[in-house]
Amino acid sequence: MTEIVNKPYGTSFKKYASQNKNILCLSGDLTSSCEVDIFRDEYPKQFVSMGMAEQNMISFAGGLAMSGFIPFIHTFGVFAYRRS
Repeated sequence: MTEIVNKPYGTSFKKYASQNKNILCLSGDLTSSCEVDIFRDEYPKQFVSMGMAEQNMISFAGGLAMSGFIPFIHTFGVFAYRRS
């Protein structure tokens, strides 16, 4: 019997972030792989697709944080530390 997993991170993130409009979801062109596509579809105004530019996404998140937002970066770990 095969068990279906319904994107546990994406579901939890959507539930958490929907409670605070200052939370922004940043995606490094891996939206469905990082399970945040379900958040993007329901809260498009809190979602920013940064493309394949993790180094820009990291600095953009810093600027957002300084402006009172709470950015969550979504990419693969290797891109977060090697590309930045």
